[in-house]
Amino acid sequence: MASLFAHAALPLLASRALALPKSHERRARWAGVLCGCLPALDVVTSALETRATEPLGHRGLFHSLL
Repeated sequence: MASLFAHAALPLLASRALALPKSHERRARWAGVLCGCLPALDVVTSALETRATEPLGHRGLFHSLL
């Protein structure tokens, strides 16, 4: 099961593998971490007692390709 740390670590590892210009490297890392953590926002909806079958439930809207 992926955690928030795993969602954040993958973009950081990917940025190491890519040859990014130094001027964009820091911004690209932060953007990757933030975009990688967006799917973990469905944890907030579980605290609001949202069912998994609802659009805002686990692996619903936040896991889609918006």
